[in-house]
Amino acid sequence: DSDGEAFSALVTENYRFVVGSESSTADEVAGLFGVNEQDNWHVTQTGDAIMVGDEPWLVAVPNLLTGDYYGVDGQEGFSLMTIVDVDGTLLIARHEYMPSTTF
Repeated sequence: DSDGEAFSALVTENYRFVVGSESSTADEVAGLFGVNEQDNWHVTQTGDAIMVGDEPWLVAVPNLLTGDYYGVDGQEGFSLMTIVDVDGTLLIARHEYMPSTTF
């Protein structure tokens, strides 16, 4: 399986990736995996994940984005993911990325 196919297996059919006022579908995000590899793009978790709720669960993960277009220091931020149970499988329904510059 490609990274895009593996990603698609982890998200719901109506998954949304949100950054600011921009929003992408699961298919749009899955299609970026090959492109991001060309840009040397990486996400590194920089602290503990925090999970709250009782379905849907919210998971906040601090991270650092690095790649050719993030500069020398990268971009710090948080990923806030909504996790749901779909027929006994936990899937990501929404992923909102919040760069630290918006705090």
